[in-house]
Amino acid sequence: MIKYIKMTASSNFGNMFSVLAASVFLPFIPMMPLHLLILNLIYDISCMSLPWDNVDKEILKTPQNWDSKSVSSFMLWFGPVSSVFDWSTYVFMYFVCCPMFVSGGVFV
Repeated sequence: MIKYIKMTASSNFGNMFSVLAASVFLPFIPMMPLHLLILNLIYDISCMSLPWDNVDKEILKTPQNWDSKSVSSFMLWFGPVSSVFDWSTYVFMYFVCCPMFVSGGVFV
């Protein structure tokens, strides 16, 4: 459960961070709300493999306590890392897709 919460929190933080930062620099909205919902749905489907994940025997011996600091540090580290990939997609859209579809291949 903690692994799912860490992964989901970092993914959502990364998406929101990417959209907010990119909306400052791009003349278009990088992701609409529907895109974010579909992205979250696809991500949740991929997290369905977590119940079959192997857990170390040392972790199973004692109950684990909820540590919000580890969740926040994981989120603040992997969220911006995933944003780098989002930004590279936005740069591709801005410099390749937009000129190709909007101005017939000419960057204005």
